[in-house]
Amino acid sequence: MRPCEEYEDLISAFIDGVLPEADRERLMEHMASCPACQAYFDDQVAIHDAFVRGEAPAPERLASAVMAQVCSTPQRAKRKPILLRWQSYAALAACCALVVLGLWRFRNWQEERKWEMLIENFHQDIFVTTADEPEAGLRCAPEAASVPEDEAPAAPEAYALPTPAAGVRKDGAEPAQEEPAGEPVSLFATLPECFLFSSGAGAWRTELHLNTDGSFEGEYADSNMGSGELLYCNFSGQFSEPVQVDEFVWSVTVEALELEDTPGETTYVKADNLNRIASTPYGLENAKEVLIYLPGAAAEDLPEMFRSWTHAPSEGALDFYGLYNVEEALGFSGYDP
Repeated sequence: MRPCEEYEDLISAFIDGVLPEADRERLMEHMASCPACQAYFDDQVAIHDAFVRGEAPAPERLASAVMAQVCSTPQRAKRKPILLRWQSYAALAACCALVVLGLWRFRNWQEERKWEMLIENFHQDIFVTTADEPEAGLRCAPEAASVPEDEAPAAPEAYALPTPAAGVRKDGAEPAQEEPAGEPVSLFATLPECFLFSSGAGAWRTELHLNTDGSFEGEYADSNMGSGELLYCNFSGQFSEPVQVDEFVWSVTVEALELEDTPGETTYVKADNLNRIASTPYGLENAKEVLIYLPGAAAEDLPEMFRSWTHAPSEGALDFYGLYNVEEALGFSGYDP
């Protein structure tokens, strides 16, 4: 008669003296009504006492019999779960992919930075002369006779040619005393010195430097990444006298546009290992009519392409000066350096 399985461990723990008090009471109550467990208990006590006294030596050939039984029992080698091995391979592949992606992006960044530095150096070589005094029309820099901001007159909301401008002119010269009070001031004298047309990320850019008489000079630079080509253009030209369209919009035409180099001419620069290729001035290509937008123009009335190129607001009032090539739908934003 076998004892109850659930009480075998309790009996062993009781004999070893490690059975909790609560389980001990439960065991005693059970054995009082279970002869099988009582007999099992007595046998275990007898075996325990015999081993303690050393009266029960192990039978001969017990060890060899046990080892023979172990050797005859088929053993199954532990195998690593396929899922875990697959996860390890997937993790290793992901790490390799991250390393390759990182190296690829780093190389691309190095290449892009190289071309940005070449364009910056090329831009400086074109627009900054080595003479003691740079030519005023070739760079956007504050003039020595410029008026401090706190003394310069605020720009009016709209400009009308018949209205004389108060204070100092754009070129810094004081108005001559003999000038008639009612002599009109050119609109060009009230506009910023520089107008910029660019990609926004600096990959290519066209700068136009405007003079008070409506003449202008400019530069264009771009690069073909990875091909070793640097596109450039130096140009100059003349705008016509402005014609007022409405309170905040004027119209001019491009009367002249001259390029310093013939488009397509290539010069190899050994130091930089690149080809400098003469191009056309992007932004002024095919330009005939150019609209001048003044701050205060209603944003919703401006051409969508002008707002897109210059990042002008889509509603409210324009807060900067702008030029718009009507034929090509390209926009410049103005600023004073």
